[in-house]
Amino acid sequence: LAGRFASAFFSTLTIPTVFFLGQKLFTTKVGLLSALFFALTVSSLQSAHFSTPESFLALSVTLLSLLSLRLFQKPNLSNSLLTAALLGASAAAKTTALIFAVIPITAHILAGLGDRKNLIQINLYLIPFLTLTIITFTLLSPYTFLSWNKFMESMVYESGVVAGTLPVPYTLQFTGTTPYLFQVQNLIFQIGLILIPAILGLFIIIFKAIKTRDSKFAIFLV
Repeated sequence: LAGRFASAFFSTLTIPTVFFLGQKLFTTKVGLLSALFFALTVSSLQSAHFSTPESFLALSVTLLSLLSLRLFQKPNLSNSLLTAALLGASAAAKTTALIFAVIPITAHILAGLGDRKNLIQINLYLIPFLTLTIITFTLLSPYTFLSWNKFMESMVYESGVVAGTLPVPYTLQFTGTTPYLFQVQNLIFQIGLILIPAILGLFIIIFKAIKTRDSKFAIFLV
């Protein structure tokens, strides 16, 4: 019951976060449509009803994108540390969230390139950023280090499950399927018809960024 409440709570919070991100990048209409599409997506509804970390990760990556965009526009230490705290909390919920680090790190680099006078100072923000990320992760997931051997055993087990060398009931659906093609087909069931305008929109964004030589939207979204 506690887990399902948390999933529903984080999924609900993601809706306004998606709106603000769409509004910040484009317009209010885009933000409203994006929030509506997310709220009606099958996978969003599914994760909101079950006790899984995916609902929190969806909120994390969306909020992290929003904060990273703010960091890009106003590069300062406080914005950098705010994204670091969120990244550390996300990784504490699920270790694979560490891949989200590419978003704020990209924001730091782009902000530095956009402000050549403070290039070194902005890039130096990465040091306290990475430090606070590790501290937040440690505080929220202390047994990662207190029981390091158990943590590594868990990682080896999960790696085996992902690689398919350790068969478990919930991965039997992948047996005998065509790699990538099966995932795309599953994505259609997870997202629905919204997937079509989503893919078209992605290509339009990339084309527009190349045409106008404004890579900000493309880099953050892609």
